[in-house]
Amino acid sequence: MSKTDAQRRSTRKWDAANMKTASCKLSNTEHAAFKAYAEAKGKTISGVLLEYVRRCIAEDVEQNMQDP
Repeated sequence: MSKTDAQRRSTRKWDAANMKTASCKLSNTEHAAFKAYAEAKGKTISGVLLEYVRRCIAEDVEQNMQDP
């Protein structure tokens, strides 16, 4: 079932208030290699990057909890 126009507007409004996009530029060669890496893992580029960002944040939080 597809979303209604009202649902799409609501999602866009929520995203605008609560989400940000992080990006970086890659050379064509780097992009192709990273895309192949992600596909080999059965994931998308965005999915791999999101997992990495979340892992970095979790490691930082864990490290800060261990420091007196």
